[in-house]
Amino acid sequence: MMQSGFYRGIGISAAAFLVVGCVGQDTILFATKTNVGIDIDTKPPTAEITIARREIVISPTYEKGKKPSVLGSFRFGSEKPFNNGISGTFAGGAAAIALAKKDPASGITDKTEPGVVEGIEKDAQLCLAKKPKGRYWNLRIEPDSGIVRPFVFGTDTSLGLKIAWSGLAAALPDSLKLGYNRKEMVVAGLSVVKNHETNKPNCKYIVRMTPFIATIDHSSSTAKPLDTKLRLVQYFATGKAAVYLALRKEIRDVLIKKIIPDAKVKDIKVDNKSTSRKTILCWLKTDNANKTKQLKEYAKNNTGRDIDVLDIVHEKGKDREQLRQDFIKEKDIKCPSGG
Repeated sequence: MMQSGFYRGIGISAAAFLVVGCVGQDTILFATKTNVGIDIDTKPPTAEITIARREIVISPTYEKGKKPSVLGSFRFGSEKPFNNGISGTFAGGAAAIALAKKDPASGITDKTEPGVVEGIEKDAQLCLAKKPKGRYWNLRIEPDSGIVRPFVFGTDTSLGLKIAWSGLAAALPDSLKLGYNRKEMVVAGLSVVKNHETNKPNCKYIVRMTPFIATIDHSSSTAKPLDTKLRLVQYFATGKAAVYLALRKEIRDVLIKKIIPDAKVKDIKVDNKSTSRKTILCWLKTDNANKTKQLKEYAKNNTGRDIDVLDIVHEKGKDREQLRQDFIKEKDIKCPSGG
């Protein structure tokens, strides 16, 4: 019964937005609450000694079930007594896509940082054939690129003992938390813009959401009374900074291991000096889908294996270099010297 308190609290917040036709129409609400230990609170009424995780998202659903991307993760591990580790990820938009993809740069030909970020942002967009229209209590919502919407993003983390007073309960505290407690919430407005690429009838309108990411990684160990270790790392970012953060190898390697413990993080040694790599990158700039297919088919026919385009184009090594040179010769590719 106490577990429903979180959802009641979020429900009250969401109701205020719903009344004016925001959440679930042109705005997304995403929230989580995590507790490892004791949590006693009066707003909403809560009393528990648990390892608990609650998540909720209220989002518009567009044609064919399309919805903005969000991602949440929580991991608690205790290999030995008094050796604990807690990690969590809270992300949305392009930052969520960057974390969820096994290889975020796959299919993106421009491997510069701005190029990869733009590719991920494009992947996070929702393509619609018709301009979305929503109704809530007869209030018509038509998102438009010219409307400014608020973006609210916050986290609240405590590790240890936390007692809070609001002054409304006299000498008694309003909440008492012992252990690990974290709340995350975002209220993000969605923008709908007209797609100026007229050759895409199923993508006349594009839905975008501001990217965001918040992470936490905590570990503690107590081998001996005088040998106690405590580590706490948090990241918090929005916009392009959130996408860049999700794509950074140092950050990504740690986060992916926390989200998927058995995941193998891909690490390609890029051959920056290869002229064949530059030639194929130039060639792929036009008609990318068709040319990517040709490149993959050629690689499979000549190696007997399915090889990712990212590996074919960028990977260092004599075999990859020879494969690229042979492909350029067979296709008579003149780019970049020949345009």
